[in-house]
Amino acid sequence: MVAWIFGVIAGLLFLLSAWTAWGYPHLRRMAWRNLWVYKRTTLLTMTGAMVGTALITSTLLLHHSIDQSIRSYFDKHYGPITGLVKRESQAEIYEKDMTGIREEIEKNGFNSILPTVSYTTTLMKVNKEGKPLWVQPQTYLHGFDYQKGRSFDNSGMSQLLTEPDEGEIVLTKEVAGKLEVKPGEQVVALDHRNKPRSFTVSAVISGQGLTGYQGENGLATGMLSLSDIRHLRGIPEGAYTDVLAGSTGKSFFDGSGMVSVFMDPWIIKDPAFNMKNELEGYLKFFPLFYIASCIAVVIGVVLILNIFRMLTEERKREWGVLRATGLSRQDLSRLLRLEGLGYALGSSLIGCGMSIGLSILLFSRFSEELQRMAQAGSKQVIPFTFHMGIEPWISGLSVGVLLVYLCMSFIAFQTSRRSIVEVLNSDGEKGHYPFSQKHSYIRKGISFLAAVLIIGGLILTFTSPYQDWIKNEEMILHFILSFLLVIGMVVLLLVWMPTLFTWILKGFQAFPRVVSILKFSFRFPKMNRIRTGLLIFMFAMVLFLTSFSGVVSASIFEIYGSFDPRSATGGYDLTAQTSGILTTKELRSIIADSKDIPTKSVAVATAVLQQSGDMEQWYHLNGVDREFARSTSLKLKHRSNRYSSDRTAWKAVAGDPDMIIVDQMTWDSDQFRKYQIGDRIPISLGGKNVTKKVIGVVRYQADQYPYSTTRGVWIQQRELLSQGKDNLETMILLRLSEDGNREETVKGLEKAFNLQNIFSLHDPYLVRMVATSFIRMFFTLFEGFSALGAVIGISGLMVVMYRVILERRQTIGMLRAIGLSNGQIFWSLFLEGTMIAMTGMALGIGMGSYTGYLLVEAVGEGVVEAVFPFSKLVGYMAGGIAITMLFNWFPARQSLRYTPAEATRYIH
Repeated sequence: MVAWIFGVIAGLLFLLSAWTAWGYPHLRRMAWRNLWVYKRTTLLTMTGAMVGTALITSTLLLHHSIDQSIRSYFDKHYGPITGLVKRESQAEIYEKDMTGIREEIEKNGFNSILPTVSYTTTLMKVNKEGKPLWVQPQTYLHGFDYQKGRSFDNSGMSQLLTEPDEGEIVLTKEVAGKLEVKPGEQVVALDHRNKPRSFTVSAVISGQGLTGYQGENGLATGMLSLSDIRHLRGIPEGAYTDVLAGSTGKSFFDGSGMVSVFMDPWIIKDPAFNMKNELEGYLKFFPLFYIASCIAVVIGVVLILNIFRMLTEERKREWGVLRATGLSRQDLSRLLRLEGLGYALGSSLIGCGMSIGLSILLFSRFSEELQRMAQAGSKQVIPFTFHMGIEPWISGLSVGVLLVYLCMSFIAFQTSRRSIVEVLNSDGEKGHYPFSQKHSYIRKGISFLAAVLIIGGLILTFTSPYQDWIKNEEMILHFILSFLLVIGMVVLLLVWMPTLFTWILKGFQAFPRVVSILKFSFRFPKMNRIRTGLLIFMFAMVLFLTSFSGVVSASIFEIYGSFDPRSATGGYDLTAQTSGILTTKELRSIIADSKDIPTKSVAVATAVLQQSGDMEQWYHLNGVDREFARSTSLKLKHRSNRYSSDRTAWKAVAGDPDMIIVDQMTWDSDQFRKYQIGDRIPISLGGKNVTKKVIGVVRYQADQYPYSTTRGVWIQQRELLSQGKDNLETMILLRLSEDGNREETVKGLEKAFNLQNIFSLHDPYLVRMVATSFIRMFFTLFEGFSALGAVIGISGLMVVMYRVILERRQTIGMLRAIGLSNGQIFWSLFLEGTMIAMTGMALGIGMGSYTGYLLVEAVGEGVVEAVFPFSKLVGYMAGGIAITMLFNWFPARQSLRYTPAEATRYIH
């Protein structure tokens, strides 16, 4: 919608300008002549303006492609499914419950339900001896009333021509391709007792919505008859396990921040929560590209305003003559707007064309790393494809046209207001002294106000409320404050510029030749402070984001580079999770019986039983045995004096049903803050309230948070089992041998576990390495993306210096006539541009690093400490100065073309 609004506004302005060009052909010819005569200025101005347009358009295209890819994924695997209803106790659901469920879900915005039976298991293609040839783990099999299914999702069910009979299975193309099966061939599924059962493939479909649904944690989809799926799941006839809830339009959970809704005895869950949460984590840094694009646009606007101001100053006498010969104020304004339209259309069209290639390049790198992250984390395969959307392209083109056109319209409005006498009498070289001696009070007032705002802003950023605010609010607001601080510093610098120049000249008093060159270099920046301020601001913004990303990326790499998977998991290399109960003895038997796992490659294997918390007890219980007590590396912050070491305390918990250990976050909560080590505290065990004696508190480590066996309450495993086996699941913890083949062992474990319906073997080291690679790639792209803003700065400096030399050619000729050498004139102009660029770069690097430091300190919460990559920052500064000096050399060199005769030449 926003794209079309911008497009309509830009279109109306274009039609208005086209009507002006048609109705005033003499103005059209004059505007075209000016663009052609000053073609170098035109080219450099368009180059600077097009970069901002290219960056904002490529960001919009990149976001559009990622958004469309994610939408396609959710349409394929969820469709109208926006809610999942289960019993709180995980018991079966029957037809008699449907009326109550329907009433509850309608209160929460859902409009349809479908009872289903689901079971996540391993599918296999086996040979004649029953040995698996191909395996598809974590396959979500479900069955339902297919007539009701068509009412629930007619679009998705349209792919299924006939429902599967008993003994038949419908597979999606992905599963059939991996298992290498066709309709009519056999596949084997493991039932709830891990017994194999054969099914004939009746159809292979692409899967969409209900027919492509993979449940909460599935990786593939298959459909069975209700009787077959109930037999696999081990539930009685007439029972269901889930109720799918559908809604048209926006999901109930979208934007609500809620994961589930409790309606005793039902729970409505968001079935896509895990995937949404994972994708949100991957894309949380993406707004930085918008910030970089917006700052590039701001730099472009500053450049355009600067150039247009110089053009108006340079051509004031020309326009005065035109006004005197009959050109009206309105015609002058029309002329400038037509000229501005030429700049706007040229730069925007080139920028939008450039954005296509840039966005494809960015997307290829970005999507590749996103897919690796998803596969390493949830094992999902998300097909990211580039989408060339018309809306983002129109938005970028319209923004580019509007900004350039409005800048010229602003200049045209200012110019047309001047009288003929004022224009003819003005001298472009006289400059402006807004803070001369008689305005010293104004100068002091402005400098005092700017200093107060800067100091106050800096002090504010160090306060705890501000850092909490950064954490909880959008980071864009933090950038806005930093942006305002940069403006304040530029204003303060301009006010005190004469004093600073005086101090610099005093420092070089021993070198008269240098002083004479510096005086000429300082003269015009003092005379044209607005121009100088805009240039300094432009260069500050060029390196602001580059240095910001350098600090943030270095800080993140520091914590990621020092990651120790055993420290994060409490002493283990791999983890896995399975529903139901699996003891350490059974786990060891699975490993020992597998021919795919190298002998002695697993040093430690232990199973921890977990009882999840409920609404009243938010923490979970970890049932541990002696193997866990012998192998865990979890450190205790507090320990009962009865135990000489952490290890003896852990062994006491594993051996005594009355002892427990609590993690630090749970211990510091309001519920337990009043207790001391050795006290008996109340916990809920198997639905009963009991008291247990606390003998230790586990020290909190931030990198342990994702692993559930490193937090909660630890209790003897037999005690947990004695209170009932409902709501229990098993966490598997494995430590590998130091001298084993890690890759071979992991593959063997995955295969052995899949054959036991144990899924998602989690490798913390692999996930962290992929995450590190993703973040490194992201910030590398971001730094390169930000560095493209330097093109604007370099183009801006070149065009400004070329215009400066053209503007001062009479002055240069006069200086040559009174005896100044070519070298003195060259170095004065060269130092003028270089000094302005260096000042802006230093300010940008300082504020960018400071902004990154504050963000890391606030968001890192002590886990991530800000790291300043001094070598990289110095490299940015040195590289920026070197490039600036190189491109400043060309216009400064042009000054040598002017002879003393220029002093007497009439300049129109």
